[in-house]
This record gives sequence, C-alpha cells and structure tokens, in this order.
Amino acid sequence: MNALKTQIFTQFKDFKGFNWDLLGSLLSFFCILHCLTTPFLLAIFPLLNWPAIDFKVHLYLSFLIFPVLAFAFKHGLEIHKKIYPMWISTIGFIIILMIPLYEVSFPHVHQKGKVLMSELVFSLTGSSIIIFSHYLNLKLQKKAPKEGACSH
Repeated sequence: MNALKTQIFTQFKDFKGFNWDLLGSLLSFFCILHCLTTPFLLAIFPLLNWPAIDFKVHLYLSFLIFPVLAFAFKHGLEIHKKIYPMWISTIGFIIILMIPLYEVSFPHVHQKGKVLMSELVFSLTGSSIIIFSHYLNLKLQKKAPKEGACSH
C-alpha cells in the first residue's frame, strides 16, 4: 500500500512541473475562438443547428477550466507567494460561469441554436481576464527568486 502511495505521489509531483498556465491560456483562447466562430458558422451553414449550442457546452467548459485554474495558481502561489493573480482569474471564471447560470435561469430568453450577444460579451470578457491572469502568474513565476539562490 505504501508503495502505491509513493508511486502516486511521485507521479503527481512530476505532474506539478507541467505548464498549467500555458494550458489555461490555450483553453481560454479556444473559448474565445469558439465564441467568435460559432455565430459565423451558424450564419453560413444554417443546417448546422448544433444541439451542443446550449448551456451544457459552457457548463462542461467550466468543469474543464476550474481544475486547470486551481493547479496553475496553486503552483504559482507556491513560487511567487502572490495571491492577486488567483483573484483576477476567479473574477474571470465567475464571469464565464454567469453564462450557463443565465441560460438556465432564463430559458425563455435563450433559444436553442441562437447565440446571444450577452454570451459573447461574457465569454470574451471572462476568457480575456483569465488569459491575463495566466500571463501575470507566469510573469511573477519568472521574476520570483529561484529556490536555493543566494539573496544578497
């Protein structure tokens, strides 16, 4: 049992070296790309009345975004000891979460297959804030003194 715990911990420890900020920025970029291209694709190809264009897409993306944010900012906090990038990303994540909450709360306003301007505004704003927070987190990590480095 202890060998299994050691193996899991070692794998997780190696996993911590992964660039979570890059992955988070890419996810946010793809979110922006999705938001910008969907209205054009629906206008160009009216037959593509995708059933995926409802609150579930945003909800699933939120479930994907959250762990990446958690790992990226936990790792960054351990290195640079500054919490404000995490707060900035939290604001962006809350803005993104407002989309599925809005769609569930007001289903009569949100019609399946229609992209509302409010969805675009919330998605673009929230994703941009998250990208900025990942950039800030990476920048602070690079500026932070390296472990074991002499401070004088």
